[in-house]
Amino acid sequence: MFDSIGISKILKPVLYINALLAIVLASNTLRLLPDIFLDLVILNLVAGSRTELDMLAKIHAFNPCLPILIITGQGNEKAVVRAMKSSVHDYLIKSTGYLTTLPVTVTRILRETEEKCSLYQTEQYYKDLVENASDGIYLLDDAGYIRLVNKMCAQKTGYKRNQLIGRHFSFLFSEEDQKKLLYKVKRNQKLKRVIKYQTSILCTSEKRLPVELSIIPVKSNETVIGYQGIIRDVSEEIRLQEERKKRTEEIQRMNEEVMEKN
Repeated sequence: MFDSIGISKILKPVLYINALLAIVLASNTLRLLPDIFLDLVILNLVAGSRTELDMLAKIHAFNPCLPILIITGQGNEKAVVRAMKSSVHDYLIKSTGYLTTLPVTVTRILRETEEKCSLYQTEQYYKDLVENASDGIYLLDDAGYIRLVNKMCAQKTGYKRNQLIGRHFSFLFSEEDQKKLLYKVKRNQKLKRVIKYQTSILCTSEKRLPVELSIIPVKSNETVIGYQGIIRDVSEEIRLQEERKKRTEEIQRMNEEVMEKN
């Protein structure tokens, strides 16, 4: 029998203040997840059935930082192996003395998860920054093939992400601009500074979009392993510059007419 109340009492000293512990069946955990915060889920794995494993995967998908510990009976090792592939953090076999080991295991899991979750949240934060940036952001491999683009990069070019990823970066530029960019990139590998280059890219509409292209090598032990950069739409800036130029020319023309009349 799975004594959830007894286990809760054993683990109470090792849990954070006001922390909540779910020692329930997977189906009940799924029901609780949207409503309460959990530090840990301990699941009684009965048979390792497809239903149980699907529920484990759903719990992990709902909150990748939520650690899952499974407790199962002797002779159920195959089910444990299948469960571990479903993002289970650790497991205990219901053998003699397993309740003594449980607090130590839970303490370790909570410590490891706190570190892992902090890293995950930091990574997610920067992923969100990249994805929601107002400019296009891209990552190339060392040969110049596109490995990552953000939402704005796809939006500005008109291509879907899967149409960009895997293609060589040069397809977005004219042959003349390709040569200029290649020269600047090779020169910059020695100077180690960000390249800023005004050019235009070919969109799916077959129109050319004026952009400021920033690119910098990504290095590992002084070896270039890729490139990253920003594509900034400067079409509005160019439009404003042209308007200012026209106004200036118009004012000069009017001044010349006045001077001629006088």
